[in-house]
Amino acid sequence: MVIYEGKDIVLHYIEGDTDYIVITFADTFPHIAHERFYAQSVMEKKKISAIGFASKLESWYHSPEMEVANKLCNDITQKYKKRILIGASKGSYGALKHSVNLNADAVFVMGPRFYINPTEGQAIISLFHEYIEFIKTMAGVSIDKEEIGGKVYVDYDPYDLKDRYQYECIKRVYPSTITLYSYFTGHIVAGSLSGTENFSRIIEALASGNTNKVLQVVSHVRRHHINNFLKIFELPQAYTRHPLLMYRILISEKFKKIPYYERIFDSENLILRVCHHLISKNYKSEATSLFNFYIKNYTIPKRFDLKGESFTISNIVSLPYLLSAHGNYLCYNASSKNLVNCHFFNGNIADIPLRIYQRNNFCKLIGIWNEIWIELIYKSEKITFRPLSNQTDTNIEIVSHGNMITLKTPEGFVTAEPNMKVRIDTSKVLEWEVFAPISLS
Repeated sequence: MVIYEGKDIVLHYIEGDTDYIVITFADTFPHIAHERFYAQSVMEKKKISAIGFASKLESWYHSPEMEVANKLCNDITQKYKKRILIGASKGSYGALKHSVNLNADAVFVMGPRFYINPTEGQAIISLFHEYIEFIKTMAGVSIDKEEIGGKVYVDYDPYDLKDRYQYECIKRVYPSTITLYSYFTGHIVAGSLSGTENFSRIIEALASGNTNKVLQVVSHVRRHHINNFLKIFELPQAYTRHPLLMYRILISEKFKKIPYYERIFDSENLILRVCHHLISKNYKSEATSLFNFYIKNYTIPKRFDLKGESFTISNIVSLPYLLSAHGNYLCYNASSKNLVNCHFFNGNIADIPLRIYQRNNFCKLIGIWNEIWIELIYKSEKITFRPLSNQTDTNIEIVSHGNMITLKTPEGFVTAEPNMKVRIDTSKVLEWEVFAPISLS
């Protein structure tokens, strides 16, 4: 319930069953400040006593109203054995800034924002230039050592330059800060710690006062969180260097025990990139296995043609598609009449996925359009199509290079670009510009 509301600050309170109380500071979402506070659902479900600070004016909890709100908060928290402050992003500023005033025993902040006043250093201007007009109004908002109290834990991504700078500021002011590293999470560290069970375990560890327990619990939660896998798997060095390891993880029974593991298969782009690089490294059977698993379990069946009996071509499911290194299919767009590099199963209905069809020792690019088999041809300086025939004058050369495929028109090679466009006039094909053929078994 709301126990205080000023022009800026809103104070919420939930009385739970715990002998400690959690005080959270919301990253500023003014439109919901009156209704909810940070981590409210966790506190409600686990019956954890909590007070939630929220801001209606994005003041970074630097409002004069904080004096009144802090006094009211202390009147409530004095009956509890411990006070745990939690904040993320801008909310971490409030948690640190008011930790002494709120008699904090522990402070846990994620992806913190600390120094935001541009007059305090050139680094602020260069790192936070997109917010410069806003933070010019934040003069004098730095946090002094005397304002920080309790056992302070900072969880951040050291590869995020802004957050690393902020962490270094905190460490310089408060050297006893305990550091936790959440690699590759970016600024939204809380995303890899989210979930009622996960967050309540972290809160219990903080309440215990045992530093090693906090470190162990946070590490375990992050390492077993689906968002952590998503962030790491999306790194280019992951799927280009270690596609076999990724394949083994994706099909493992242990991975399937991770809550919400299915979310990894929401990214068609990622799965197809893994398949492409598996083929390029001579793991064709593994690529086919992953591709079939993905298609049969996580795509929309009506978008996929399995109607072999309706056509004169037998065993159409064995005809390979072409994957680019960007994790897309080579398609022909019936509307724009161009080759495109795109999603098919979750993409535009006008995009016709292309397959390789070999007949009489001649290969063609074919697809299904309005339930008619078509073949692509190069004619009048563009790619067009005609009904599938016995003719061999397509002017599109398909050449195998081990497990990979190159396509060539009279203008040059066919190459897929990251922006989903496809060129047909590239003079030279680089290693990552070849296509990987893959079919359903």
